[in-house]
Amino acid sequence: MDCLIFKWRDELIQVNSDDIVYFQADGNYSIMLLASRKEQLLTMNLSKVQLTLEEQLGSQSALFERVGREFIIRKAFIFSIQTLKQKLILAVPNSEKFFELQVSKEALKKLKVGQEIKPIVWFDRFRNLILHCITNNYLS
Repeated sequence: MDCLIFKWRDELIQVNSDDIVYFQADGNYSIMLLASRKEQLLTMNLSKVQLTLEEQLGSQSALFERVGREFIIRKAFIFSIQTLKQKLILAVPNSEKFFELQVSKEALKKLKVGQEIKPIVWFDRFRNLILHCITNNYLS
């Protein structure tokens, strides 16, 4: 559980990163949407939000992904990628909360490819572990 802090001249917002579903661009501002469905306007653009995630979360910022020009989403909440309908549906685990986003086909295709690579990477790591165990006679 990492806490993010967004601060400006006259405002400070502290939020648990696990509660963030997505960020949406709104001109020079961004809207942060939480699992509780609360919306919070941030007085920074999406690029600055992305930089803040990287600075404060470090390697954990990989839990979030930029999707096109308009969104940064929490990858673990991806429920459905519908390229032809230009829809991305996010679901909060262990709840009945779904969030439907309109996203360009190009951004969804890129996101989908990134999601499809994961099982291959996992399989390669598993295969390498098994080969290592066999080579070193750990499995006998």
